[in-house]
Amino acid sequence: MKDISGFEGLERVFFAGCIKNMIMADRQFDESELNELDKLLEDCNFTDYEESLEDFESTVHDSDTFWEMAENIENPDTQEIILEILYDLSIQKGMEDPSEEHLVTQLKEIWQL
Repeated sequence: MKDISGFEGLERVFFAGCIKNMIMADRQFDESELNELDKLLEDCNFTDYEESLEDFESTVHDSDTFWEMAENIENPDTQEIILEILYDLSIQKGMEDPSEEHLVTQLKEIWQL
């Protein structure tokens, strides 16, 4: 798992929102996903996830704002790490859900990866 301790403020906020969107994409959230989230946050050294998510939720109120924020993530290393972790999240239950796949595909398109 990649370490995100080098992410800057906006990158951390956006990544927190991505994690939430990925987890909620299938509109289901159970105890096993909570345990997986805790492990993910520990593995990638995301010590301020809750604060970053609060910042995300107070800033992003619709999908347009989300995609505008994505456009401001310009560091290629950060983009790659976000995509890798989101992909890992998407396959934790086996096959990738179409709504989860859409998020990753759209980010790749915006970042031209």
